[in-house]
Amino acid sequence: MKRDRMIPLFQNAELESFQELRPLGSWSTLATEKIPQLSDTLLRESPQIAKDKLDQLWPKSKIAKVQTLNKAELELAFLDLTLIQSFADRIQCTVPSDLRDSLNEYAEFLGRPDAYLYESCILQNPLTEDPRVFTSGEVGRTERDFLIAHKRIEEHLSVIIPRLLQVIQNGSSLDHFEFKEVLTEIEFHLKEIGTYFSTLQKMRSDHFFDIRKFYLSSPRTYSPGPSGRFSAQLHLVRLLMEGEEVENQVPGYFEELKAISPFFPSGHRVLVQEQMLRINQKRGPHCLRQLTLDSRSPFHAPRRELLSVLRKGFDRITATHYGLAHRHIVAYSQPVGPKLEAL
Repeated sequence: MKRDRMIPLFQNAELESFQELRPLGSWSTLATEKIPQLSDTLLRESPQIAKDKLDQLWPKSKIAKVQTLNKAELELAFLDLTLIQSFADRIQCTVPSDLRDSLNEYAEFLGRPDAYLYESCILQNPLTEDPRVFTSGEVGRTERDFLIAHKRIEEHLSVIIPRLLQVIQNGSSLDHFEFKEVLTEIEFHLKEIGTYFSTLQKMRSDHFFDIRKFYLSSPRTYSPGPSGRFSAQLHLVRLLMEGEEVENQVPGYFEELKAISPFFPSGHRVLVQEQMLRINQKRGPHCLRQLTLDSRSPFHAPRRELLSVLRKGFDRITATHYGLAHRHIVAYSQPVGPKLEAL
């Protein structure tokens, strides 16, 4: 297993290779180039000035129909349209009817809310080629790196999940060597995830303070903005570890999961729903904790070791996540005391 070739995150680095990806032509250019400039106007001047400027920038060209785009183009086009709509909402700017109609068409075709989603800005965003971000300059590069770190975390989770399912569903057919191999692989990817969370500590809090303004709930629809809360894979790993015990650990967890599931990445949402069905129907072995209860099994010890590794890894991730929230949101937002002010 090779470690990721770490892109120098949060070092104000330019992209190594730029490739223009603009499925909607001038509309995509508005999303990738003009909106970040307008965000700077919004942050440094006023919403009204940003609104006046945006009204002068609406493209004249028609937005491509769903049927004319391939899957990759469609995903990127949806990202562009939701980014533009989200920014317009924040400055209370009425968008052209072509944008609203096209966004409704795309959302219906993809089976998603017509909102700026975690799936689009993390999983579908070409962050190392032609990134979609709200902000510009150094702040924009910090925003890009913040999204890259989350994308890498999702990639590592996508390796852990099938290996966990393999252990849960076929654990009895694995010999001790194979089981140890799975454990080692999962532990490796958990450490990689931990590395990315640690890297997020390097992010400048003043940059994040500006970036976060564009990821809050929509002032038009009140739908939630993109957040790690909508990483379905993080929830799925927890469900595969603990099963129904999660509800005892966090009362109301299953109801909350159901409420936020429309904002999960679509492919990952299906996996969470399948796991919830297994838990509710108590259909066969459905979680790692369940497998550790049989002390007579020859795999009792290695299964307990794997569960312990996962729990420790998750505890580290959770602690780091809370630490990041405190550092970049709570602590940064605290008023400066008189003694510090004097310094």
